[in-house]
Amino acid sequence: MASVRTVVPLVALSILTGCADQPVPTAPVVSGPNLSAYAVSVAGPTVLGGISGSSFDIAVGINNAGEIAGVSGNFPNGQAVRWATGTTVPVPIDAADSRANDINSFGQLVGEKNLRASLWTPNGIGGYTLTDIGAQLPAANYSVAWSINSHGQVVGNYRPFATTGPFSDVCFLWTPTSPNATTGTVTTFAGLGGIFCVANDINSLGHIAGASTTSAGATHAFLWSPTSANAAAGSIQNLAPTAFASYGAAINDALQIAGQHTGASGFSTAAIWTPTDGGGFAVTELGTFGGVESHAMDINDAGFVVGWVRNSFGLDDAFFWLSGAFTALPPGPYDVTSPNALTNLTGNTVRVVGASTNSTTAARAALRWDVTVSDVNEQGCLAQLIQLVEQMRADGKLSAGEAKSLLAKLDAAVRQLDAGKIAPGRNLLYAFINEVNALVSSGRLSATDAQPLIDGANCVLASL
Repeated sequence: MASVRTVVPLVALSILTGCADQPVPTAPVVSGPNLSAYAVSVAGPTVLGGISGSSFDIAVGINNAGEIAGVSGNFPNGQAVRWATGTTVPVPIDAADSRANDINSFGQLVGEKNLRASLWTPNGIGGYTLTDIGAQLPAANYSVAWSINSHGQVVGNYRPFATTGPFSDVCFLWTPTSPNATTGTVTTFAGLGGIFCVANDINSLGHIAGASTTSAGATHAFLWSPTSANAAAGSIQNLAPTAFASYGAAINDALQIAGQHTGASGFSTAAIWTPTDGGGFAVTELGTFGGVESHAMDINDAGFVVGWVRNSFGLDDAFFWLSGAFTALPPGPYDVTSPNALTNLTGNTVRVVGASTNSTTAARAALRWDVTVSDVNEQGCLAQLIQLVEQMRADGKLSAGEAKSLLAKLDAAVRQLDAGKIAPGRNLLYAFINEVNALVSSGRLSATDAQPLIDGANCVLASL
């Protein structure tokens, strides 16, 4: 089992932000260390098994419970599968010509079946109910679902049949009729004015990250935000209007977007867009880590990033990034390695999944890494709030899963605030309050028990 260790140095005051009061996206800043010392160690990768006789296995998505979504089989006839927490044997969730791209905390998976965006919902008896989202998209020739949030909202893109002119790819948001339901409605949006739009990820508050071409033909990262009056309607923001090109791959509950940014230098590098107190975003280029280019594939609520670096031989190597420090993820059995997704912290561990590819035969092996990150010491209202959640779990007022989800947000808020990232930390506390209110609305938590949690979060907010 390979192991890589990185230490992020303790410094006096070097905060990873751009101009904090800029109301619009700012120029990129160079990544640097934060205020805390972190130790990072990596175990793995563990090669996840496939279905019998498979040579094309990819771990694509993972939820915070450690359940993994992906595909297994022989290209192009793979099938959607799920790896249960801690196992290496997949369970097929559908027949051939299907693929699972993401899984939420409820156990719902999304992807595609027969070139149509699909949702699989656990039916309570060991199987799944299939929702054909592609059938609801107007005149769709092809569609795929890329991400699902904890409430069951699904995002992706589709290609309508073209009657005249070139094909155009359109983004979509599918909203269930009730949380995690199997029926829902579709909202479509064309992006930034060009002929291509892909919605790649959605956070628990309904914000979407993706990429779209402009009317001038450049591809740019975007943020789509729901409106308070109508969650199905929204507004779209170009995150890098002055960049040569950019791409939004993932978004967290801190409202940070990870992806790729290409500036005037012409080098494409992994990047993070972080909200500022002025309502805009500062973009941070993470660097190419000695390679030719890099790309961020996912970001968790604490701002930890996974992605790939393309080396001088044209092959990809996997990395884990934390607050200015780069850690190489040990390679898989083949010559190309790329991570696709990561979890929030459970204890001190972040789980990362991806795939190793044989560049000659295209055979693929699904991978899982365990990344251990040192603790941060919490103080004041935030520490008291964490203790309150843990006590409510011990008293049975919160289930283990509910407490884990709330604690993950608080832990991520600690790490964001410790790094001097006030706006992302504040967003996570709002997400915490939103989740508590959702527990009350669903009847799983009384308003009386919820109020101290909300008061605790407001105590932290008041100190920022």
